[in-house]
Amino acid sequence: AAGRIAGIVLGLCVACGLAVWAYSMTAWRKKTFIGPLLRFADRSVKYYVGGGMTAKVKILFGFYQISTVLSSTYSARLPDKYTGWTDKLANVVSIDWSGFFLPEQCLGYDLRLVVSALSPVVLIALLMGTGIALRLRRWRAAPPPRPTESSGSGPGADTGLVEASMSMFEASTMSVMSAVSAIAEAINTDESTVSASHARPWHAEAALGLLDLTPAGLVLIFCFVPSISASIFRSWSCQAYTISPPGEELEQVSYMRQDASVECGTSEHDSITLLAILLLLLWPFGSLALYTSLLAACYRPLQAKTANALTEATAFLHREYKRRWYWWEAVELARKLVLTGAVLLIPEERAFVRLVVATLVCVCYSVAIAIVRPYNRVEDDVLAVATSLVLLLLFLGASWTTTFLGIEERHPDTEEAAAILGFGKLNGIVNSMLVLVGVTVLFFLIGAVIVARRVAMIPTIRIVSTKQPPELSI
Repeated sequence: AAGRIAGIVLGLCVACGLAVWAYSMTAWRKKTFIGPLLRFADRSVKYYVGGGMTAKVKILFGFYQISTVLSSTYSARLPDKYTGWTDKLANVVSIDWSGFFLPEQCLGYDLRLVVSALSPVVLIALLMGTGIALRLRRWRAAPPPRPTESSGSGPGADTGLVEASMSMFEASTMSVMSAVSAIAEAINTDESTVSASHARPWHAEAALGLLDLTPAGLVLIFCFVPSISASIFRSWSCQAYTISPPGEELEQVSYMRQDASVECGTSEHDSITLLAILLLLLWPFGSLALYTSLLAACYRPLQAKTANALTEATAFLHREYKRRWYWWEAVELARKLVLTGAVLLIPEERAFVRLVVATLVCVCYSVAIAIVRPYNRVEDDVLAVATSLVLLLLFLGASWTTTFLGIEERHPDTEEAAAILGFGKLNGIVNSMLVLVGVTVLFFLIGAVIVARRVAMIPTIRIVSTKQPPELSI
C-alpha cells in the first residue's frame, strides 16, 4: 500500500512536470495534434489572468472548505438530504490517504493521522527537491565565467598567503557568511537581469531552485491545511455515552468520534493527543508561521515596488491584495483554521458554543472586509463579503436547528419548539435558511455586476496583462 501511495504521488509530480514542460514549448503551438490544446491553454490563461480569477477561486474555495464541516466540526444536526452532498464534497478535500488505500479497521487513528499529515509534506518536499535539482543541472550546464585580470599572479597573488595563515574556524566562518550573503543577494535580485551562467555560486542557485517551485508548494498548502488541521483538532473530539452496567449506577463514558475503539482520557487517547500536539506545530501553527514570515520578508520590496525572486515566488499570497493590505492572506488563513478546526478544542458538551464563536468570527470578518476592502478588484471585495455573510447565515441556521432539536429532545410530544422558535418542523428552519442564502447571493451578484459596470465606464489607464490600473504615487 505504501508503494501504491508513493507511486501515485510520483506519477502526479511527473504528470504535472510534463504538462508544464509541454506548455513551455513555443514551437509546439504549430503542431497538428498538440497545437490546438496548447493554443486553447494560452487563451484560457489569458482570460484567467485578465479576469483576476485567482482571487475569486481562493475566496470560493475557502468558503467551500468551511461550509462542508458543519456536521463534522460543529455537530450540526441537519436532515440527511441537506448534509449528504456536503459530506461528499468534504471527502473530496480530505487528504486521508490511509482511508483511501488501506482499510480503516487495520490502522488506528494515530497512524492514519500521521499518514494524512505527512503525505502532503512529502509531496511538497519532492517539489522543492525537483526545483533545486533542475536549477543545479542548468547551473552545471552553463559556461564558466571568464577569468578576470586580477586572477593568477600579480598583486592578488598574496591572498594565498593570507588565506594560509587563517585558522580553520575563521575560514569556515567566512565561507558560511559568504554563502549566506550570496543567497540573500540572489533572492533580493530580479532574476531577469541576471544571465544563466556561473555568475552565482551553487548554493545561491539552489536557493533560487527552491523558490522556483515555491508557488506550487504554497498552492498545496492552501488546499490541504484546513482539512489536515481539522483532522488534527478532531483528536480532542469525543462523544459521551451513558452506560448502565448490571447492578451499578449509570455512568458516562466518552469515546473518540473518529475512532470509537479509543476511550477518551485513557493512556491510548493521551498518546494520540500528544501526537496531535506535535502535528499542530507542523500544520496549523507551522503554515501560519510560514505565511507570516514570507509576507514579512516581502514587506520592503513590495512597499518599494521593486520585484525580486522572493516576491515573484510568493505572489500567490499577496498579488490579489492592495499594497497596504498585502498581509491579508495570513488573516484569511487564521480565520479558516479557527472555523474548521480550532473550535474543536471546545468540549463536545458545549458544542453550541462552537456555533456562537463561529458566528462572531463571521460577523467580525464581514465587517472588516467591508471596511478595509483589501482586494485590488472591487468585485473580489464584494464576493468576499457575500461569502462571509452566507457563512454567517449557515451558522445561524445550524444554531436554530440545534436549538430546535434540543427542545424537541427535552420536551417530546409537545409544541414547545414551535412556540419558542415559530417552526413546527426541522425542514421549515432549513428551507428558510436556504432561501435567505439564495437571496443574499442574488443580491450581491446584482450589486457586483452594477459596480463592475460603473467602474468599467470610467476612463482609466490600465495595464495590459492584468487589466487593472497601475499603482501610482506622487
